Amino acid sequence: MVPSTNIIGRFVIFSLCINLNLKRVLKKFYSLTFLFKRNDTFLILKILRIFRKATKFYSHFIKSFLLTKIKLQFK
Repeated sequence: MVPSTNIIGRFVIFSLCINLNLKRVLKKFYSLTFLFKRNDTFLILKILRIFRKATKFYSHFIKSFLLTKIKLQFK
């Protein structure tokens, strides 16, 4: 089964969050919002929401994967 592009996109964003210092990147985004027009700030806020959704999605995925692995060991 091939994963959908939405899941692949979330994985790419999640790996970027891990590779970069996320707090530093987000602070730069917030400081840049004052330089842009109003529409651009909404775009940046959308990007930040995608970051949050990706991290929540993959933390849940990793937890469920580990739980199933532990259950299989005890069978």
